[in-house]
Amino acid sequence: MRSSYQTCLIPLDYQTPLYEYVVASHPNPQQDTAEQRRRLETQIERLRDLYVLGDIDKARYLAERDRLKRELALFRRTHARRDEPLHRPG
Repeated sequence: MRSSYQTCLIPLDYQTPLYEYVVASHPNPQQDTAEQRRRLETQIERLRDLYVLGDIDKARYLAERDRLKRELALFRRTHARRDEPLHRPG
Protein backbone atom coordinates (compact mmCIF):
# COMPACT_ATOMS: atom_id res chain seq x y z
CA MET A 1 0.00 0.00 0.00
CA ARG A 2 1.30 3.40 -0.98
CA SER A 3 1.49 6.23 1.53
CA SER A 4 -0.23 9.48 0.63
CA TYR A 5 2.93 11.33 1.72
CA GLN A 6 4.86 9.82 -1.15
CA THR A 7 2.54 11.36 -3.73
CA CYS A 8 2.09 14.76 -2.13
CA LEU A 9 3.38 17.65 -4.24
CA ILE A 10 3.79 21.16 -2.91
CA PRO A 11 2.46 23.78 -5.34
CA LEU A 12 5.16 26.02 -6.80
CA ASP A 13 3.75 29.20 -5.28
CA TYR A 14 4.02 27.64 -1.77
CA GLN A 15 7.53 26.22 -2.13
CA THR A 16 9.47 29.45 -1.53
CA PRO A 17 7.47 30.60 1.53
CA LEU A 18 7.65 27.08 2.96
CA TYR A 19 11.40 26.92 2.41
CA GLU A 20 11.90 30.32 4.05
CA TYR A 21 9.81 29.24 7.04
CA VAL A 22 11.81 26.04 7.51
CA VAL A 23 15.15 27.86 7.25
CA ALA A 24 14.04 30.57 9.70
CA SER A 25 12.72 28.07 12.24
CA HIS A 26 15.87 25.91 12.24
CA PRO A 27 18.92 28.03 13.04
CA ASN A 28 22.31 27.13 11.66
CA PRO A 29 23.95 24.65 14.07
CA GLN A 30 27.44 25.92 13.20
CA GLN A 31 26.40 29.44 14.17
CA ASP A 32 25.00 28.10 17.46
CA THR A 33 28.27 26.26 18.06
CA ALA A 34 30.31 29.43 17.54
CA GLU A 35 28.00 31.38 19.85
CA GLN A 36 28.24 28.76 22.59
CA ARG A 37 32.05 28.69 22.32
CA ARG A 38 32.21 32.50 22.51
CA ARG A 39 29.88 32.46 25.52
CA LEU A 40 32.20 30.12 27.43
CA GLU A 41 35.28 32.12 26.45
CA THR A 42 33.57 35.35 27.55
CA GLN A 43 32.61 33.79 30.89
CA ILE A 44 36.27 32.94 31.51
CA GLU A 45 37.30 36.52 30.69
CA ARG A 46 34.63 38.02 32.96
CA LEU A 47 35.59 35.68 35.76
CA ARG A 48 39.21 36.86 35.46
CA ASP A 49 38.02 40.46 35.61
CA LEU A 50 36.08 39.74 38.83
CA TYR A 51 39.20 38.23 40.38
CA VAL A 52 41.43 41.13 39.29
CA LEU A 53 38.94 43.62 40.71
CA GLY A 54 38.88 41.71 44.01
CA ASP A 55 35.20 40.78 43.76
CA ILE A 56 35.97 37.07 44.20
CA ASP A 57 38.77 35.33 46.04
CA LYS A 58 41.51 33.24 44.44
CA ALA A 59 40.04 29.87 45.46
CA ARG A 60 36.67 30.64 43.89
CA TYR A 61 38.34 32.09 40.79
CA LEU A 62 40.49 28.99 40.26
CA ALA A 63 37.60 26.59 40.88
CA GLU A 64 35.26 28.39 38.47
CA ARG A 65 38.00 28.92 35.89
CA ASP A 66 38.91 25.22 35.95
CA ARG A 67 35.25 24.24 35.62
CA LEU A 68 34.72 26.58 32.64
CA LYS A 69 37.95 25.43 30.97
CA ARG A 70 36.91 21.78 31.33
CA GLU A 71 33.51 22.65 29.88
CA LEU A 72 35.14 24.52 26.99
CA ALA A 73 37.58 21.66 26.30
CA LEU A 74 34.72 19.14 26.29
CA PHE A 75 32.70 21.42 24.04
CA ARG A 76 35.60 21.74 21.59
CA ARG A 77 36.15 17.97 21.51
CA THR A 78 32.49 17.17 20.94
CA HIS A 79 32.03 19.86 18.30
CA ALA A 80 35.38 19.63 16.50
CA ARG A 81 34.01 17.50 13.68
CA ARG A 82 31.06 19.83 13.14
CA ASP A 83 33.37 22.84 12.75
CA GLU A 84 35.47 21.13 10.07
CA PRO A 85 34.40 21.68 6.47
CA LEU A 86 32.75 18.72 4.79
CA HIS A 87 34.92 19.11 1.70
CA ARG A 88 38.42 20.39 2.08
CA PRO A 89 39.62 22.53 -0.83
CA GLY A 90 42.58 21.37 -2.87
